[in-house]
Amino acid sequence: MKPLQEFIQRWERYLNQDTVLKKRNDHIKSTIADGKDVFELEVKDIGTFTVKLKDKNFHLRTGKAEQPLISWRVPLWLYKKVLLGEERIAFAMLDEASTVSFDTPNFIHWNGATALGVILMTREMVKRDPEIKKLAESM
Repeated sequence: MKPLQEFIQRWERYLNQDTVLKKRNDHIKSTIADGKDVFELEVKDIGTFTVKLKDKNFHLRTGKAEQPLISWRVPLWLYKKVLLGEERIAFAMLDEASTVSFDTPNFIHWNGATALGVILMTREMVKRDPEIKKLAESM
C-alpha cells in the first residue's frame, strides 16, 4: 500500500477516536448535515481525498467532494512540511502554492472549527505516532 493511502486510512481512524471531535459533532451547535462533505484535500499530482460526516462518524474516501465546508489544494512538498511540523497549517494554507476555498453560507463558527479540526488532526497524529511520522516522511 502506498504511504499516502495508508496515511489516509489511519487519519480516518484517528478522527473517529478523537473525543473532542465526537463531542463537537454531538453538540447542539453542530449543524453539519448527515452525509455532508466536511473537508476536501487535494495533494497536487497525488490525489484528492474527502472527509464526510455520516452517522456522526468521519469517513474518508478518494475523490472530489460535492461541496465541502473547506477545500485545500496543496503541493506534496508543502503538505509534507505541515505534517512534519516544519510549517504551520495556517501559513501553508495562505502560501501562494496553495488554494483554500470555503462553503461560505455553511462555514459558520461551530462547523468551521470542526472542519479545521479535521485537518489539524493530521499534524497531531504525526506528532504522536512515530510509525505515522515515518509514513509522512516517505510520501
